[in-house]
Amino acid sequence: MAIYAQLDIDVLLTFPITQLERDTTYVNADFIVECTDIDKPVINPAAQKYNMTPLIVGDQVLVRYDVIEKTVEEILTDIATSGGTTINLVPPDLLDAVVEAIKKRIQGMLDAFAITRGYDNIGSAITYRASTNTQFQTEGLRAEYLRDTSWNSLNLYLTDVMSGTVPMPTAWTDISSKLPALTWV
Repeated sequence: MAIYAQLDIDVLLTFPITQLERDTTYVNADFIVECTDIDKPVINPAAQKYNMTPLIVGDQVLVRYDVIEKTVEEILTDIATSGGTTINLVPPDLLDAVVEAIKKRIQGMLDAFAITRGYDNIGSAITYRASTNTQFQTEGLRAEYLRDTSWNSLNLYLTDVMSGTVPMPTAWTDISSKLPALTWV
């Protein structure tokens, strides 16, 4: 599928323009040029998307593609758009993608939580559970509790979703509401 851009001398006015937009919106196509892809990588459309960056070279527009992971919210929207209101209607590639994105989000949250007290990540914080320093020991035990509770809660929730006893999540809050609050107290 061709992508177009509108140029005025060496200034990019509009990007991207689809074929349909070009044919219906731009009456004067004198300043519309077809873009040329630069090494467009293959992606898993269930879990990834492109970020397109136009580069003007003379009277041409080259397009560089960077691969970006889709967010949990974007994948949940894709599931809803595909008609996946119940687990048996969710395409397997989208189901795999959303589960993986949820796991990455939770791991990121746990790591970010540990960083608030100067630890490298949640695993690092947990290594302090046997520390002789009372504060580090308490924080290590809390980190371990939160890690275990977070993953146990997620696994129970996903089991319920997969069995159909609870509906497919439609938003991150459907998932995050099942997780413990990440607090040091």
